[in-house]
Amino acid sequence: DGPVKGQSILVTGGAGAVAGYAIQLALLGGARVIATASTPAKQALAASYGASLIIDYRSEDVADAVLAATGGQGVDRIIEVDFGANLDVCHRVIKPNGVVAAYSSTRVREPVLPYYAFARKAVTLHFIQGMLLTPAMVSAAVAMLTPLLADGRLRHTIAARFAFADIAMAHALLESGQALGKVLVEGPDSELLK
Repeated sequence: DGPVKGQSILVTGGAGAVAGYAIQLALLGGARVIATASTPAKQALAASYGASLIIDYRSEDVADAVLAATGGQGVDRIIEVDFGANLDVCHRVIKPNGVVAAYSSTRVREPVLPYYAFARKAVTLHFIQGMLLTPAMVSAAVAMLTPLLADGRLRHTIAARFAFADIAMAHALLESGQALGKVLVEGPDSELLK
């Protein structure tokens, strides 16, 4: 979504898989990252990715904490895990001409958009759907990510590995919300991937 050097970025759900990569990529691009996370284990994981400030969204006012950390300026971009549930935070902390890139709105599936709260700041709302990336977008992402992966500059957190026969247990762990990182199911050819 463009260069981020010198920008401040808020990544919500900072211990999630997408958020973990967002934090790492933002730091590699020269940004300062603030993240939200709910439990001490999730906060530690977000910090391990490099976020400079972790806000417990269950016990702190996220907008107040972000504004305090940025001297009242807010952030240039938000990587949003739950757009509808976090609308109030988004419009309070995004800077004029900022970008909110949202890839989910799980808790509030049909949010009511506070249009003028965003319009008065000329905010860009960018809704991301991975399955709808154009071939050019995919090619650009592959070109950017391949050297980072080859050089080991992106960290992948694996929560658990399951044999294919235990796929139901893998799904149960994933659906429980307790997994910190990716849940992998290894098929008979998995030895080739190690």
